[in-house]
Amino acid sequence: MATEELVTEQFQFLGIDIQKEVLTKCVSLCEEYNVDAETFIEQWMAFSLTHLNGCPPTLENLKLLEKKEFSKATSRPNALANDAASTGSSLTVYGAQRVKVETEVITTQELQPATYSPVVGNSAKYTTRTNPGTVVHSFGDDKILQALAKANGPNDLLDLCITQVPNEDGDVYTKAMFGFELLHEKASTFDNHIQYVSQCILKKANLTETTSTEVLVAGRIECDADARLNSKSVILQGTWEASLSQAVTVDMDSLKQYSLFPGQVVVMRGLNPRGDKFIPQ
Repeated sequence: MATEELVTEQFQFLGIDIQKEVLTKCVSLCEEYNVDAETFIEQWMAFSLTHLNGCPPTLENLKLLEKKEFSKATSRPNALANDAASTGSSLTVYGAQRVKVETEVITTQELQPATYSPVVGNSAKYTTRTNPGTVVHSFGDDKILQALAKANGPNDLLDLCITQVPNEDGDVYTKAMFGFELLHEKASTFDNHIQYVSQCILKKANLTETTSTEVLVAGRIECDADARLNSKSVILQGTWEASLSQAVTVDMDSLKQYSLFPGQVVVMRGLNPRGDKFIPQ
């Protein structure tokens, strides 16, 4: 129940001082519309900030609050009750019988600790299983699965023969796991690929050095970051024989048209005046 002390305390908490007559009006509104002091102050602040630009409470402002806020809340249930009563009385004029409508009361079931999570049964132990070695699920073509389940024979097409290819020295790593690669062998493969493809390009295009300033370089296109290749991120990695497999930035601004992709082996003609940037011509 709202009292003058509670209403005054709520207004003082917001830094608002009200007059005695305004305080009496606030308490009467709380009693008339059955609201507590805190709820009334919240409704007043929302109404004042929305319609009155934050003005302090006065008798005129409280009348506006009652008209626009509290009157709407009480008029709606009364209107529904009047409509129901008028509908029932009008039906008797046409000889219809009144039917008593019972309102259904909806009750919400309280949550209990047993309903927080689904209840499952006790899982069986692995040692007590009754289907050891049984295929419980499969995916794929049934014919291929049946062929894989059979023992491999000499004429079986699915019998794969996997052998290890010796390296350049003829050594085979029998103690290593399958798929094991040495880093220097992988680098040697890239280097041999650059040399072979660049020699084919030079031979087919009949490229030769023309001046003392322009040079022909061969290498592998790479990106200077882990991103898409663009005109500002092109670098050229050379061979071990020509440049100790070092990379140099390629300036593509002077080219009108080009087409590159990471891993592409190219032969370029251009300038490298300072040794840190190659300018193709």
